[in-house]
Amino acid sequence: MSSIDISPASVMVVERRRNGMSAAAFEDRLSAVLEMIDNGAIGGGLGYGCDEHKAALIEVEKQIARTRERISEMEAEEAENDSTI
Repeated sequence: MSSIDISPASVMVVERRRNGMSAAAFEDRLSAVLEMIDNGAIGGGLGYGCDEHKAALIEVEKQIARTRERISEMEAEEAENDSTI
């Protein structure tokens, strides 16, 4: 078993691979997510620009749109509740 020395990072991502595992440390959650979006996975697991990476980017875009819609709905509900008080 090998050990990993990790600097004072707040987010650790461990990815299982066929021949073992890969680990990466990030300063924050956003940095970790951006790395995965940019490269398809930690350490470029899918391969930048491959079909799987492109499909993952489309799925991320859909999830962002759904999340923005839910946030807008919650804000509208809060505004409506505030106006009835």
